[in-house]
Amino acid sequence: MIFIQVGQCGIQCGQEIIQKINKNNKSGDLIKELLIDTESKVLNECKYKNGIIKGKHKKFFQIGKDGSGNNWSFGYSKVDSELINSIMDNFSQLIESIDLHKGLNFVHSIAGGTGSGLFSRVIEEIRDRYPKTCISTYSIFPFESGENSLQYYNSIFSLSWVQKFADIIYCFSNKEILDIFTNIKSSKNYSLNDINSFISDCASSLYPFGNKNEYINTWDIIYDICPIPSMKLLKVFSESTLENLVKILPSNYNNDKLISGRLNLLSENDTDKRILNKLYKRIGALSHTEALTIRFLKSEISNNIFNKKENCNPLYLFNFNSKSRASILKNSTDILPTLSYLLNQSEYMYKNKAFWSYFKNYNENIDELFIESYNTLYNCKNDYHECIEIKLQFKK
Repeated sequence: MIFIQVGQCGIQCGQEIIQKINKNNKSGDLIKELLIDTESKVLNECKYKNGIIKGKHKKFFQIGKDGSGNNWSFGYSKVDSELINSIMDNFSQLIESIDLHKGLNFVHSIAGGTGSGLFSRVIEEIRDRYPKTCISTYSIFPFESGENSLQYYNSIFSLSWVQKFADIIYCFSNKEILDIFTNIKSSKNYSLNDINSFISDCASSLYPFGNKNEYINTWDIIYDICPIPSMKLLKVFSESTLENLVKILPSNYNNDKLISGRLNLLSENDTDKRILNKLYKRIGALSHTEALTIRFLKSEISNNIFNKKENCNPLYLFNFNSKSRASILKNSTDILPTLSYLLNQSEYMYKNKAFWSYFKNYNENIDELFIESYNTLYNCKNDYHECIEIKLQFKK
């Protein structure tokens, strides 16, 4: 399994995600990493952490020294053919060092210059050179305001690129997580580190068995959760128990509707019809057992591994970490308010040519890219609405 972490936010979150996945990793197979940034600070922190400067499982790549100016156009355009070839050489070395390529994961912020612009250039190149590779992104959405003045433009471009070149997009909203801390968990003291920790808990819950071949199959998620290519904006929530998981889920304030989902429980003992009914009410009007697949992870160990590997030493089996978590992965319309907000804000700025020259300076075709990006994301919105209308008609 390979994780590419782009930009400061992507690297910081990516390191936490990998650390938590490795807690359940008993096979000894290290996750391969490629860390890319346009500044040295975060890269150096990772290089010298725990006294490890560099290993075969982790590669670092720095482009420039001064960042990307929080500008998608600058981050996207600053990578010339020589630099992109160097990045791809590092990526190829990682792929060649593993026996089985189980998919590629990106971690990035959609609002920063490096996490949006440089990321867009890299994912585009990888998709072109490795068209059959399954690409997942852990895309971190900004607060509604205050991160940087170009965040709406950056977000629109970055989202349109993941929509075109990724197979699965795991969406994490800083605003939504902040609401969970303040309104549901009643936390008074929290920081960006707490938000990163929440994201890494949710992301790592997708890999309860660590870096293990038998249980990591991204194509299953595509087949079950997002088989329609234009509808792959997924959300992940995780907690210690099913009851706590239901509590932190955002309420159905916008009448969002579940299209499909998967609930990972630690054992069949966690099933409680009363709590499940609360869950169905929380996650949307179309929630029902057909829309939500329930998987019992511990029973999967006992039933499947012993049947498939009669001579397997029980001590080698993957025991759950004491901090294993129940999680829900869902594809629903609750992503649309965030998407609509970003579209509305960026369109208002674009119509008034706000900061337009900042992008034009680095890309002469920026107007065509604006139009292309808006079309991509509006098509995504329309497909979500159309799918729900069809489901409602079918339900009647």
